Amino acid sequence: MKKLIFVATLTCSMLVGCNSFSNRGTVDRPFIESAGTNNLSFDKVELTDSSTVLHAVVHFRPGWWIQISPGSFIVADGDTLTMTSIDGITPGENFIMPDSGVTHFTMTFPAIAPSVRKIDFSEDGTSTWKIWGIDLTGKGNSASDAVPAALKAEVTETEIPVPEMTADSATVNIHVAGYRPGMGSKINIIVNAINGQSVKQVDLDKDGNATFTTFLTGPANIRTHTIGETNTRGNAIVIPGETVDIYSSALISGYYNMKFRGDENQTVPVGYASGKYAPLVHAINDADAGNFDFGLYSGKFADYHMDGDTYTDFILTKYHNLKDSLAASDLKPIVKEYLGVNLDALLIVAAQDAFRLLRTNYYNTHNSWGSKIPADSINIELSDANLKRVAEEVDFNNPLYLILFTDVTPDDLCGASDMWEKAGVDTRLIKELETYQDAYEAASNLKVSDEQREKLRSLSSPAYLQGVEAKEKEVADFMANARLELITPTPDVADDKVFDAIIAPHKGKVVMVDLWNTWCGPCRSALAANEPAKQGELASDDIVWIYIADESSKIGAYLEMIPDIKGIHYRVTPEQINIIRSRFEVDGIPYYIIVDRNGKATGRPDLRNHDLFKKTLLEEVAKK
Repeated sequence: MKKLIFVATLTCSMLVGCNSFSNRGTVDRPFIESAGTNNLSFDKVELTDSSTVLHAVVHFRPGWWIQISPGSFIVADGDTLTMTSIDGITPGENFIMPDSGVTHFTMTFPAIAPSVRKIDFSEDGTSTWKIWGIDLTGKGNSASDAVPAALKAEVTETEIPVPEMTADSATVNIHVAGYRPGMGSKINIIVNAINGQSVKQVDLDKDGNATFTTFLTGPANIRTHTIGETNTRGNAIVIPGETVDIYSSALISGYYNMKFRGDENQTVPVGYASGKYAPLVHAINDADAGNFDFGLYSGKFADYHMDGDTYTDFILTKYHNLKDSLAASDLKPIVKEYLGVNLDALLIVAAQDAFRLLRTNYYNTHNSWGSKIPADSINIELSDANLKRVAEEVDFNNPLYLILFTDVTPDDLCGASDMWEKAGVDTRLIKELETYQDAYEAASNLKVSDEQREKLRSLSSPAYLQGVEAKEKEVADFMANARLELITPTPDVADDKVFDAIIAPHKGKVVMVDLWNTWCGPCRSALAANEPAKQGELASDDIVWIYIADESSKIGAYLEMIPDIKGIHYRVTPEQINIIRSRFEVDGIPYYIIVDRNGKATGRPDLRNHDLFKKTLLEEVAKK
């Protein structure tokens, strides 16, 4: 009898232990699974029998405004609870950020059940201020990544497989850990292939899974980017003919949110993938490789005063120092091999892009980004002797360049083979890539010449011609059913009059001109963020939406995208877009030009800020 009582007592004790969790009390700096913003976070949650209080912290630009919706809500175990009060900010009204760029306020919601372990926060409407998986246990992340154990195994491979040039389709299956439907139903995929970078938008199912097929000529790095405003992390090197699974993670967005909040001790979520190059990708993703980068585009690279000899000494010294540090590191052999090849490629790029890099240094030094640089401020010119010194250090025909995906890509190496060949350097691999890229560009617009076809046939692999012909067929098949009427004919005027002719018919209304291109990731993200507002708070007959892309937007991709972008679409020539860029001193895209009711056009790069974009348009419409 005693034994039976003991067993019963033990069982009850175990059951009590399993159900003893209660979220009552205070959770400081709660773990956040994923987020659609880094500007808003929560540094404390107070839970009582009568209320749930979220202590919010916002980091944003001083002097700019933020706004919190009065309909903000939390979701706890499926129950939606609307905010009952707020302290420190007035809901629905603009709040100007202080000089510190930081503000705190509290939001109060109804009480939640003691058993709830995490909650989600969202504003009503289309705001990107959404945060998922706010942990109430104090124990951190509880999300499952569903990654097969075999992919998480320790990397033992020591050598990188040499890539081969072949042409075939590849299938990619995406699985996003931490996915929530509120993030959006489409994921942006970035493909870095030997023909350059492209962006694909793929439908997600309710569980965060997606599948797409793409035709590849040689290896490509395929990376998950964003779902709406939520970052993801996951990538794979994919070769033609493969079927690869990428286990991406939306938890990287929570990591960035907590880091922006001030947490420095969070573990960075790692993405995993299958495929031939999975061990290399996993080893690189796990490695602390940040110390082996040139920092080419930091604005602090080199000194814009340098001449050719001084600059060459500088980049070679930097290269040798990094090589020595890499050799002495305790990184895995496969990582050392990859980073060594990456450093070789960075040295090539540092030499052939010398002027552009020193121009970035000039802008950073003078804090004058995009301004006109005085004549003779930058006097860099690398002589043939300088280039030969660089070429002595690297193999320009290393096939491993085809799988680079961190600091430099195969595309970055292209564009300067003539310069190297003039200096007596053998660049046949890069020269072949350039020939392929030119023909692929022409195929994207159905303009491949007979001369280009002959050049492709003379290259080292038939895959180059196969890739171009596959692109031609893809574009031709698409064009057969394309809605060409969605493209508004460019006005038949002189190139320097095109912009004025485009906006002229809309005088008396506010015109928003968006300069964009299909290959521009930030453009696509901005379009996805702005489009819903056009059906909501920016829905107005007084606003005309004009979208200008140029012919670098491949016609197939362009016609595929614009049906989902409501407005008037123009696709202009390189000469026409260059005149527009020069007139408005365009510093990159997306770039916005706002035209007031009187027809005055003003370049507004600051409208890349989504909230300022909406605020400015509403203010212009209000001016009668």
